Amino acid sequence: MKKGIICILVCMLMMLSSAVPISATRDSKMISHPLTVGNILYVGGTGPNNYTKIQDAINDAVNGDIVFVYDDSSPYSEVLQIDRSISLIGEEKRTTIIDVRTIKNTSALNISADGVVVQSFTIQNSTTTNWSNYAAGIFITADNVHIKDNIIKENSYGIRVGGRIKTTLYVANHCIIETNDITNNECGISLDHGNYSTISHNHISVNGGGIYLQNCKSNLITLNEITENDGAGIELFETTNNSILQNNITGNHDGFDIIDSSKNSIQQNNIYKNGIHNVWAISMMFVSLCTKSKPFDNTWDGNYWGRAYQFPKPIFGFLFFLFPSLILSGFLQPLKLLQILLTGSGGYNVVPLGLPIVKFDWHPAKEPNVM
Repeated sequence: MKKGIICILVCMLMMLSSAVPISATRDSKMISHPLTVGNILYVGGTGPNNYTKIQDAINDAVNGDIVFVYDDSSPYSEVLQIDRSISLIGEEKRTTIIDVRTIKNTSALNISADGVVVQSFTIQNSTTTNWSNYAAGIFITADNVHIKDNIIKENSYGIRVGGRIKTTLYVANHCIIETNDITNNECGISLDHGNYSTISHNHISVNGGGIYLQNCKSNLITLNEITENDGAGIELFETTNNSILQNNITGNHDGFDIIDSSKNSIQQNNIYKNGIHNVWAISMMFVSLCTKSKPFDNTWDGNYWGRAYQFPKPIFGFLFFLFPSLILSGFLQPLKLLQILLTGSGGYNVVPLGLPIVKFDWHPAKEPNVM
């Protein structure tokens, strides 16, 4: 009876998971590939033909199948390779546990197939002694992946979407990460060359950093609780055209760290009670034979900053000009000392000159935004 009821519930969940949430306007239209519900393969439990290992069930599955994992045999100490378009669903997220504490320097779930769904697990203890291995609770190198309603804790990265491993660059697009509890990781969620994705309704707290975007564009970050992280709640590094809308960003070391990022829209968030800076923003301009310029032109509007502002809220940043020290040799060489003081090293062979920059939230909210 239990097996029959669970089968019905899993089918209902699959039909619901094919819906795509509302998102901001993107540079590219989001592509939806809902899976056709196929066979259900069971792992754990006491029924006939149940698999003992999750990976064995994945290996026997085909596109569109569901691998349903009972919590009877939890925790599962397995590193999983998901290379086909399946749904991996746990019986109950608090008790269906994938724990890889005995397996170092690798990600617990490695998703390389488009259209994968992962739902209702605790995924924990994927750590590394070498950060070049990029161990994560979930590592995504495919498109249209849906990560929903999981507990992801005590990993090096909680969820990592795209990025470079050694000489290979992985680009992952159109992913959905929603309603997860992501805690006590070195980094909560990392998007590195991850585009057109949605991060929504997650609780992201007590990590080294909350959400990190690098070399990304056209993502939507909305309706998340991003609190009490030791680094930045949200860090943007060389990213453009992302929408950050209606998040609670409080109690972090910094609210935002924004480095060389432009054309991002940051609206209707609650940004206050962050320890050092609510916003720390810098942009670099390298002055040499060719010039790299990133304008400080992110849009801020309707955010709540901890109190009512009667006038536009100023947001301060810094624009650094980095001159090769050879250019300045002989007449600005004393500024080499400033470089050493700022960087702790003279090895960069550049001399920094900085100018303060100010932007404004023209319509700061007078009360906390209701999410």
